[in-house]
Amino acid sequence: MSNTNDRTVQAVDLFAGIGGSSCGAESAGVRVVAAVDTWDVACEAYADNNPSVKIYNSLCERVDPRNIPRDLGTIDLLMASPECTSHTCAKGAAERSESSRATAFQVLRFAEALKPKWIAVENVVHMRAWGRFQELIESLESLGYYCLPQVLSSADFGVPQSRRRLFIVCELGQQPPRIQALKESLTA
Repeated sequence: MSNTNDRTVQAVDLFAGIGGSSCGAESAGVRVVAAVDTWDVACEAYADNNPSVKIYNSLCERVDPRNIPRDLGTIDLLMASPECTSHTCAKGAAERSESSRATAFQVLRFAEALKPKWIAVENVVHMRAWGRFQELIESLESLGYYCLPQVLSSADFGVPQSRRRLFIVCELGQQPPRIQALKESLTA
């Protein structure tokens, strides 16, 4: 994937886990240069599968995003899958953690420091019911991003299961293309 300067798009993956989002991005031609996750086992697996990616085995809150461009160059894409356990209905009646939900605001902190052209946030669909969801969107918009929240199902993309997820696609300075139109163009 190339941007307007005809160079490879470089990305950072927040809450990277073992690298599923990174794998998908790389298959689309993106070069993931940094990943952040706090779980030691996930970071070890990520490192085994992505030896050229700088891994921050840390809470996002403890990583200074201003150091990333100095060490790794311009960041064009910020990907994030913030903690979802306190958003999901799968937690049942168990108490929700607002600090877990608020990890989504790390996207804002990294976006402010890195100023990537694009942001892609993935989470459970229940995140939309979170009392601070609109605040997150409005905060990204205040940085100059146009945000397009979309609910997509993996079954619509050829995956042999139906798994609905919320994707917030953001573009700096202009409205991102409608996801449905993009999906239709891919299947035409």
